[in-house]
Amino acid sequence: YEDPYGRLGKEISEDKGWQGEFANDFLESGASDSGKNFKAGEDDWKALNLALAQRYLDAYKANQNTDGTYDSPNWEQVQDFHNEEYEDAELSADDWFPNKMLDDQASDAERDAMWQDFLVNESISDLMEDALDVLDAAIPSDMDVFNYYDAIKKDPEGFLAQIDASNEFAKNTGAAIVGNIENFLDNFTKTFLDGAKLIQSIRQGLGEANTLASPIVLDLDGDGVTTTSLSGSSAFFDLDSNGFATQTGWVSATDGLLAIDLNSNGEIDNSSELFSVDGVNNTIDIDTYDTNSDFKLNSSDTDWANIKIWVDANGNGFTETGELKSLDDLNITELDLAFTSTSVDDNGNWVGYTGSFTMDGNTEDMADVWFSHDTANSHYVGDYTMDWGTLSLPTLRGYGVVADLHIAMSMDSTVKTMIEDLVSDAETNGSYDRSDFTDMLYQWAGVLNISPDSRGRHLDDARMIEFIEKFSNQPFLQNGSTSNPLSQASSQIETIFNNIVDTSIVKFETQTINTNFSYNIFQDAIVSSTGEMYGGFILNASSFGDAYQLENTNDTFLGSSTGETLSSLSGDDTLLGGAGNDNLYGGSGNDTYYFSAGDGEDVIRETSGTDAIVFDDTVSVSDILYTRIGKNLIINNTTTGDSITVENWFNNNSVYGIEEVRFADDTVHTLADINAFIGTFEGTTGNDSLTGWDELSDTLDGLAGNDDINGLGGDDNITGGAGDDTLQGGTGNDVYYFSAGDGNDVITETSGVDAIVFDEGVSVSDINYRMESEPTAYSVTYNHLIIENIVTGDTIKVKNWFNDTSKYAIEEVRFNDSTVHDVNDIATFIATQTGDESANTLEGSDNTDNILYGLAGNDTLTGKSGNDVLTGGTGNDTLNGGAGNDTYHFALGDGVDTITDTAGVDKIVFASGIDKTNITLSQSTNDLVISITGGDQITISSWFSSDDNKVETFEFSSGFYFNSEHVDVILDNSGIVPTNFAPVVMDNTVEGGDSFTAIALNINEPLDLENDTLTITVTS
Repeated sequence: YEDPYGRLGKEISEDKGWQGEFANDFLESGASDSGKNFKAGEDDWKALNLALAQRYLDAYKANQNTDGTYDSPNWEQVQDFHNEEYEDAELSADDWFPNKMLDDQASDAERDAMWQDFLVNESISDLMEDALDVLDAAIPSDMDVFNYYDAIKKDPEGFLAQIDASNEFAKNTGAAIVGNIENFLDNFTKTFLDGAKLIQSIRQGLGEANTLASPIVLDLDGDGVTTTSLSGSSAFFDLDSNGFATQTGWVSATDGLLAIDLNSNGEIDNSSELFSVDGVNNTIDIDTYDTNSDFKLNSSDTDWANIKIWVDANGNGFTETGELKSLDDLNITELDLAFTSTSVDDNGNWVGYTGSFTMDGNTEDMADVWFSHDTANSHYVGDYTMDWGTLSLPTLRGYGVVADLHIAMSMDSTVKTMIEDLVSDAETNGSYDRSDFTDMLYQWAGVLNISPDSRGRHLDDARMIEFIEKFSNQPFLQNGSTSNPLSQASSQIETIFNNIVDTSIVKFETQTINTNFSYNIFQDAIVSSTGEMYGGFILNASSFGDAYQLENTNDTFLGSSTGETLSSLSGDDTLLGGAGNDNLYGGSGNDTYYFSAGDGEDVIRETSGTDAIVFDDTVSVSDILYTRIGKNLIINNTTTGDSITVENWFNNNSVYGIEEVRFADDTVHTLADINAFIGTFEGTTGNDSLTGWDELSDTLDGLAGNDDINGLGGDDNITGGAGDDTLQGGTGNDVYYFSAGDGNDVITETSGVDAIVFDEGVSVSDINYRMESEPTAYSVTYNHLIIENIVTGDTIKVKNWFNDTSKYAIEEVRFNDSTVHDVNDIATFIATQTGDESANTLEGSDNTDNILYGLAGNDTLTGKSGNDVLTGGTGNDTLNGGAGNDTYHFALGDGVDTITDTAGVDKIVFASGIDKTNITLSQSTNDLVISITGGDQITISSWFSSDDNKVETFEFSSGFYFNSEHVDVILDNSGIVPTNFAPVVMDNTVEGGDSFTAIALNINEPLDLENDTLTITVTS
């Protein structure tokens, strides 16, 4: 299809593209006048197009040159075979749409040139010229010009993407069509509108501008009244008769609006020609047409024949041919005006009343529907006379109740004069004067003469908010009540208005002093000079200067060799700062920043999204060094001296960070990678002080020397290295790494799930755990865990471990062979302590059942508050059980020991070799002394001072035992344990008489210690 006619034929055969759609509609419309069906796809249509294709090939072959090449058929050849084939099909030659258009040209050469130009769409301007030629031909032939609009709107990219063609538009438009074309631009504005993007920032300040308007809808297909949501609707209609059609929720294509064509123009122009229950929003109160007051509308009422049903089959808000039907056309015989109040949400449209009507003898539903519509997303539909001079001037898309600027210029000569002066000055000075431009915007919205101080003392210029209210078609109310904004709202309003000024200046520049880009009023966006519509806005800073900002588009920002600020509010943006020291603000969205060597010292500010920095092949991975200053990340090019500062990176990575840094060799540094680079600290062989970052998971290595290392926040990896180091992990889940020979280190932990990791040079058997107490001057004892390498003598002191294991403990100690000791394991290891042949001091921990073995030597064993087991072994030992139910083990030859106990149910267990016959009890002041044959001795301190200091049970290997309550009996027996502890039950003889005799036993006496049975015999 490289042949231009072939391209046009393909569009026609596929019924695609604006020219193909239009040609088929033109043929169908003309053929229908002759009673023939040449709708696209029908058999007659297929036969005609097949014949035309064959005739074109024949003409092509006939144009063979002597060198074997072919010339495309000229206009005369094409016209001849089209006329012949159309006549054979019993059609008029004028049913082929180029005929009329080209027959008006002066000569055969001009007709052929125009035909070839029509076939070849070289540019957007060329398309505009072709469009005008078609209109010029269509209007005199009484063709419905909106069929043309309908064809083009299905293919906007193929037809009209920039307003830059306005000069050609004016140049090629003849006086014959002025009256028919003056609404051309605003009709296309509606056709191509893809949403009011600029208006979003206004809505953020004032709230959503969606309101409700109420016409009556009739269910024509029997499935109930159905509507289309605002977001899913392409309809624009003037729902409050103010001259502006707004995007609106709408009636479905199979239901109808109750209407009346008051001005007999064949269209429903606005809400004044629609019926409602209450007559709100300039609609017609349906009760006023009930001329006989019987609460029904039927043929008995005066205007029954004038009432219409508008079936908007394509849902565009225009009344098109065949859409306006009479009640009789639809066999509707009566409307029942007895409506019932209701409240139903249908796709965001509110059904306020329901009623019924009669159609084909059946009762069907009708409803008063309040359509949700966007008061800001609008276009002007009122009457005006186009000033053709405005088409050579810049224009802007209007919103709310502000008409598009070319329309406003046609209606207000002051606006036109102001723009002419602005353009003239800009062409001289290379830029637009912001103050004068702002005045033009005020005049455009009709607010220039409003007093600047009329909206309270907080707002610098009341015209800002007046403009925004017009642009959004929504009043501002502070806290829902007052129209004067307070301080914070005033600041937000000023920001919104200044954004509008900035973006409007950019759009003006693209239409005048900047030749690289053009402005498309229909999509309110920028296109390149090649006519390509980018996914969003492209800003060339070298042309526009500094600090331009657009919103809600996927933008590309091209910097210059000087420093500038490139800024976007939202969208997936591409920013290229270029040389110079640039400020690059991507805003929300997924933004990409491109850099080369020599780009200078740039600053990036991000707010959200998944963002990337991309280096080209002039920057290698080895060139880059990541550093940190305060909360900012600095990406340094160590070769060129360039730098990129990413502001607030360390305030919140997920918001302000850049998720990827990409290099030309496909290396990618993720956010986590960069944080790791930044959080890596290495000391020297001297005494270093290393501090990590509070927001990062750092890696800190002190190497040799007595280092002070603090990881602060984050999950840190800390290696003290050789020397006596002080290590603090801070908050987070920290890991401490140790090797043999690392010296005597001190760890202070405060929270998290932490670990100590020994490398392969430390075995499980090398490690001994013990507790060390550190009394203070404030009656507080710090109880530390000592992890000792008994091979190398290294120690790790974990401070305050036993004061609160949930806070100060290390949750795991890991070894290279995968052995893991957790807190409970270590508590068990600490609870079992074994001394040696020297005088040991072994101390258990509180709330732990400690097992302490003194072995030889004069040892001191302290069990503290648990149920402890203390074995002093040989030597003269001091045994402190503390609170809890403690057990003291003693064997023959263990020496002279002293027991101090303070609470609990305690016992002494004698090993075999010590029997009750080998011990003697005695009192020495307040102590109880147990002397054992052979010289061993046990002194129980302060026995006689308090019951808490007593040992409750004495057990022997034979199974014999006595309790603390028997000690006084034994002392009364010269300290010797009786061979038979049979109690004296009665010390006299009782003889019974003839009467009943009772024998009472003293139950307070001790029971028999040998568990003998007491037998009582009664004789007579």
